Amino acid sequence: METKKIKINSLYDLTSIVRTTQDPKALILLTHGYCQRGSFIFNKLINFLPKWAEVHSPTAPFPLLSGHPLEKRDKKKKLIIGNAWYFYDAAKNMFHINYDIPIKLLNNYLELNNPKNLPVIAIGYSQGGYLLPFLALKNHKVDHIIGLNCSYRVDLINKPINCKADAINGEDDNMVDPYLAYERQKELFGEFVLLKNENHYLTNRFGLEVDRLLKQSPCLD
Repeated sequence: METKKIKINSLYDLTSIVRTTQDPKALILLTHGYCQRGSFIFNKLINFLPKWAEVHSPTAPFPLLSGHPLEKRDKKKKLIIGNAWYFYDAAKNMFHINYDIPIKLLNNYLELNNPKNLPVIAIGYSQGGYLLPFLALKNHKVDHIIGLNCSYRVDLINKPINCKADAINGEDDNMVDPYLAYERQKELFGEFVLLKNENHYLTNRFGLEVDRLLKQSPCLD
């Protein structure tokens, strides 16, 4: 007897918040952080996103439960407290669920929800930001990525990323090392922004920088 990893294809419905606009120039895809939903990053950034873009903010596929064992859970609390894109064990430096599944889902999502073949700008926060270079590698429509309080895993990438890769990090972030993020982003084409007196929390200062970077987006060329 042996245990094998068997690859299968499966259908999955992603719940998403969508803001449409007349004659969009681009599609902005938002990817939220760990234990959040699409509504979190949408509400944080929507006032800083240009009217010329259609905006999609899906919720990650994997639900996170509020407590174990479930039979002892306080029934007054919600069963699902948030969602995750993948599962990485930092202590063991291993993935229980890696980037492949969410990237396939997001690619499929874009295929179905971008009938005009608009250029795509992907903006990701924290765990959602780590996904962005892998999405860009698999989807030629992604022309611009902006990572917020994340770190691009260039150590896992073995071919060029053919898009602009900007990053914005808080200098006082105690969850993501901003200086490691800087060293990694240097290997890509794009701008690195270090915000003093900011931590991992997504404040309006991040939104203002997103607004500035979007005005320089290659999607507008």
